[in-house]
Amino acid sequence: MIKSAIPDPLITSVGPGGGSGEPRSAALKVGCAFYEFNIWFSSDEVTQLLENDPGDWNERGSMKCGHCAGASVFWCRSEEDLSILIGPDDEAWSVAFTLSDSCLSDVRAELRQIAPWLAGLSPPAPYIGHVPEHYADTSDHTHT
Repeated sequence: MIKSAIPDPLITSVGPGGGSGEPRSAALKVGCAFYEFNIWFSSDEVTQLLENDPGDWNERGSMKCGHCAGASVFWCRSEEDLSILIGPDDEAWSVAFTLSDSCLSDVRAELRQIAPWLAGLSPPAPYIGHVPEHYADTSDHTHT
């Protein structure tokens, strides 16, 4: 495995995913000057990541949560690191990103902002992410 000193990513945006008629989902963009990727979460997966800590990979404690590029996303920890593994499973992944453990707090902070929308409420103001055009037809605008 080749490791390099690439800085931790910025969690640049989180917003509603899915199209008209599809279940509500969240899209999380993670990136830095060297890479960028999007993770798509169902409402249940957002709740799972907010309420549960990824386990230790050495003890096979990874957590399957989200999709990226048509593949499953697995979250796990090892010592002071957080790993995001993308692929068919947590043993035969195709792509892995090793980040500092503090990145999980950043991810959770962003996902908390979209959680009300996923629950059927209006997003908080000011809303960071992109709101799709069909949003007016699928949201409860009476809740603030």
